[in-house]
This record gives sequence, structure tokens and C-alpha cells, in this order.
Amino acid sequence: MAWAIDFDQDTEISGVGTATATYTDEQGKVSVTYSQRIDNRDGNTINGFIDAALARFEKRQIVDTETIALLAKIQAVLTEKTK
Repeated sequence: MAWAIDFDQDTEISGVGTATATYTDEQGKVSVTYSQRIDNRDGNTINGFIDAALARFEKRQIVDTETIALLAKIQAVLTEKTK
């Protein structure tokens, strides 16, 4: 499990650009990617980026849990109907 961060300075202003955070799980699959414009001289934009990336990660965990539960229910119904 690891986060990778990339920064693309896409303006003429030093330190202003797009940051991308990518979280990769144990299986090597990308689980979450989040991008946002930041100014690396402004702590508020950096903190906002961190908060938003973590919120995206938490939402993905909830969605994954709900998806697993839904798939289990569908599998149970299909199994029951094909007995």
C-alpha cells in the first residue's frame, strides 16, 4: 500500500500546477487517483489537496464494501434460483 504523488507545473508561476495522488493497493491495482490544482507556496491548497485525496480514498473504501455486499446478495439469489 503506497501513495505516489506527481506534480506538473503547468503555468509560468513557479510552484503552481496540478498535483496528482495515486494510491496503489497490495495487489498492485490502482485504487484511488485524485488530482487538483495547488500552489506549493500556499499551505491551504496543499492541506485541501491532502484532505480531498483522503476523502476520495475513504469514499472508495465505502463503495468497495457496499459493492462486495451487493455482489454477495446477487450471487446468493442466483445460486438459490439455479438449485
